[in-house]
Amino acid sequence: MQNSKQISFVITAHNEASSIESCLLSLAGQQGFDEKSAQIILADDRSTDLTTEVAKGLGLPNLELISIKSRPDVGLTARQAALDKGFSLAGGDWIFVTDADADARPDWVESTLAFARRKKAQAVAGPVAFRPANKSLAALFWAAFLSVDSLFYIFACKLLCFFGRPAGFVFGNLAFGRKAWLKAGGPGAWPFSLTEDLVFARMLFNAKVKVAYCLFPGIFVSGCPSLAAIVERGMRIGAGGGFSWLFAAMTGWMALLVFLGAGALLGPAWLAWLFVLRYLAGVFLISILCFVAKRPALVWLAPFYEPLVTLIGAFVLIKASGKKSIHWAGIDYQRR
Repeated sequence: MQNSKQISFVITAHNEASSIESCLLSLAGQQGFDEKSAQIILADDRSTDLTTEVAKGLGLPNLELISIKSRPDVGLTARQAALDKGFSLAGGDWIFVTDADADARPDWVESTLAFARRKKAQAVAGPVAFRPANKSLAALFWAAFLSVDSLFYIFACKLLCFFGRPAGFVFGNLAFGRKAWLKAGGPGAWPFSLTEDLVFARMLFNAKVKVAYCLFPGIFVSGCPSLAAIVERGMRIGAGGGFSWLFAAMTGWMALLVFLGAGALLGPAWLAWLFVLRYLAGVFLISILCFVAKRPALVWLAPFYEPLVTLIGAFVLIKASGKKSIHWAGIDYQRR
């Protein structure tokens, strides 16, 4: 364990030479924190490009590099093993986790810690906002769609947490106390899962760590450029295996729209009215989430989000039915 710091950042990277500079500089430039109070840990996970060289070239005095040369021989995914090494090296009272392609708002840490104090929480989870992967109209659309999807996901997690059920979060925008991590088991404690953030959330839940959910995105990451890329992403996210309250709740909510829609076509008129009410409830919810997250420019997606995410979910299920493995960061994993 390193000398104590107020905060530690942990980032894992696999061939992120093109984005790591912007990420690290956004973390180094956080308001109210410098190399004396902040530690930046970059776990370079088997990169074959110049990720490490670019990071070193920035000359950040508080940057600590972990170089991982081979696939882990422990029962974890490569990213789980990389995160575990980063968390073990972190000496901060609070550990902030984000992605290697992320740009953090200058007040991300300050606002997160202030939110944690207000909520008396040991961990804070939030959504991420997606920027277009390129300048095409398709990339612009999918970035907006994924931003709305992230808001809905975090809202669902917040709701489950309110009802005392295990939820989730995203490692793109997460902060937790080092004591909370140790309480949850510490180094090597998590089970294998391709949905690393979901299983980590379960660990914190089982340890009775209080997680507060903020709907304001302090992090921007790269979006998927196409529908095909989103389907591939969905296949990995859905390959975690085992029962999930979060998956059950989100699937049930979307399935209600489908069943009522089918009933409206084939059944009595009152089912059509229920379908309209359910659809409008979804539009209203997404609109409110966009305003709460201070992203009113996304409200135009509210009428389209639920029908579209339902279709994408169907595509993912159909494509995943014939797949026995998932390719992720250069490694093939068997579906569980």
